Amino acid sequence: MNLMLPVGLLLAAVFAVSDRSLPAGGVEGTVRTEVKVTTKGATSQRDVVLYLEPKQKPAEAPKPGKARVVQKKLSFEPHVLPLLRGSEVEFANEDQVKHNVFVEAECCKLDVDADKGENKTHVFPQAGEFPIVCRLHPEMTMYVLALETPHFVRVELQKDKELSTDAKAVFSATFKIEDVPPGAYTLRTWNKKLKALEREIVVAEGGLQKVDLVLEK
Repeated sequence: MNLMLPVGLLLAAVFAVSDRSLPAGGVEGTVRTEVKVTTKGATSQRDVVLYLEPKQKPAEAPKPGKARVVQKKLSFEPHVLPLLRGSEVEFANEDQVKHNVFVEAECCKLDVDADKGENKTHVFPQAGEFPIVCRLHPEMTMYVLALETPHFVRVELQKDKELSTDAKAVFSATFKIEDVPPGAYTLRTWNKKLKALEREIVVAEGGLQKVDLVLEK
């Protein structure tokens, strides 16, 4: 029996395999801290952003998207907004009073008022951490975290009843970042009170790498 394939068919098979996109993977796990954090109110410290930075530049640049922030009950919702650099943010005033959106950063300056029911849009073209306030109600604050990667998630720390004791409070959250192309990444964290953490991660085809992180002050 002749098992030899014609050269043309053999090359076609090779290229078909090499062109086939690899199944995406991801990272999942827990993040916790024994540092006391405020988990309620408009200025809470519960928000943790986790994101994956690729070791190699992707073949195609990720496309910026759109996000929405609501001004409601004299607060910004969400309090922390991660997004891909270049994305457009819509600020929607759903309160009965006039609000303001103020960004001081040179790259993304904004100082605009919005009446009840008005929406204002703004683009964050540069990566970075951008504090935002309402100049009419200074107690209203939030953060936009503009990233170079589309692979991120925001989670909220809550008191862990199983791990906490009378002498020690533990705060934790679970996270999952999916649809990540296989490869080497640096996993980073952001929280406005807790120290940033990083871990070297290899995302496998079609699998979820498990990671448990402990944040400190």
